[in-house]
Amino acid sequence: MKRRWIAGILAILLLLQGAAFGEEKDTVYQVASKKLRIYDLAGTGWLIEPWKIYFLPEKTKTQAKSFNKVTGAFKKLDTYVYLVESSRSMNMDEMDADSALWMLIRESYPNSTIGHLEINSIETYCQYFYKTDHHWNYRGSYEGYKAVIRMMLGEDEPLLEPIETVEFPVNFNGSFNKQMKRKNSDEPFTVYRFNYPEMSVKINGKTSKTYGMQEKYFQGKINKQPLTNHYEGFYGGDEGLVEFCTGDDSKENVIIFSNSFSNALDMLVASHFNHTYFIDMRHYKDDMGEKLDLTASIKKWKISKVMLLGDPYFFKWGTTYR
Repeated sequence: MKRRWIAGILAILLLLQGAAFGEEKDTVYQVASKKLRIYDLAGTGWLIEPWKIYFLPEKTKTQAKSFNKVTGAFKKLDTYVYLVESSRSMNMDEMDADSALWMLIRESYPNSTIGHLEINSIETYCQYFYKTDHHWNYRGSYEGYKAVIRMMLGEDEPLLEPIETVEFPVNFNGSFNKQMKRKNSDEPFTVYRFNYPEMSVKINGKTSKTYGMQEKYFQGKINKQPLTNHYEGFYGGDEGLVEFCTGDDSKENVIIFSNSFSNALDMLVASHFNHTYFIDMRHYKDDMGEKLDLTASIKKWKISKVMLLGDPYFFKWGTTYR
């Protein structure tokens, strides 16, 4: 009798745990690693995470309050917020509904122009994201680039168009595969190729020939180790401050706060401005040797636009600005 009672309690607890992490019977969350909370999206092979672990509304509100206060002190400053929706923000069982984070961002930035990567189907998600990684792929990041420029410069601004699609002879085992120690990706690392205008680059205040290794990849100089991070290798890694300058004084100077999601579109966006400063607050203090003073930076760099761009992980930091 006692054993049956204990078994019954355990069964109830397992059912409750399954419901909490999206494992109920009729769900698209198919377990890939229960320990790591990584799931297969409806058996497609695309790996995803549960959104609730990334939703920290109080942190998001703190970040918004600080950003609004600092930028609100400038009368001639345009501000923008762009959310990269992903499994980290969306209930993948209810993809036709607005995510809780997107609704919170709409409420929290009343004086900013806001936008998000709209995903309303499994097919769209698979089109925009890597199969075994949390980042957006070449199609998703290009959609993000177009949306960002439309937000900041309007519908009439000419966009850079891909000159070709390049599929490299390596498969991309992304962050989820690394966590699970898998090397079974069957997804070739694929990119769009662009003709960028000439730009100078500084990384953490020091002049650099380039950001990322795009040309090396196109020349066939590719690390073919199975767990190579090709997203970082091709587009560039996470740095406290990456500055691009086209040398066109007729264009504006802008600051974009982001995390690794901007890496894939840094050069695209920068081609539309004079000076573009990409700031990753996770690394800025260590890389630059001091805390960022946003108020002073806006004045010193003659900034006319400031944007927040990132995925749900970016909006759960509770970042404060000054």
